[in-house]
Amino acid sequence: MNEVWEYFKNAPVPDAKKHLARRAGKELCRGHVSSMSELAALCEKGPEKLVSIRNIGEKSAAVILEVCAIYKEEN
Repeated sequence: MNEVWEYFKNAPVPDAKKHLARRAGKELCRGHVSSMSELAALCEKGPEKLVSIRNIGEKSAAVILEVCAIYKEEN
């Protein structure tokens, strides 16, 4: 299974954002982003790189950046 999907499926975000985090994780997988290190590198390039992935908009990009920040703190 995809590392990004697994992390986003159980993302440590507030309950109000869990659905959006899960959806963003699915769209990242569909966009061929498979590892959290790959995603972290993509996030460092800025949100405009995230919104270039199909079905990732501003709200999803904000949640992705939040989840990536949490991931970086954990690792």
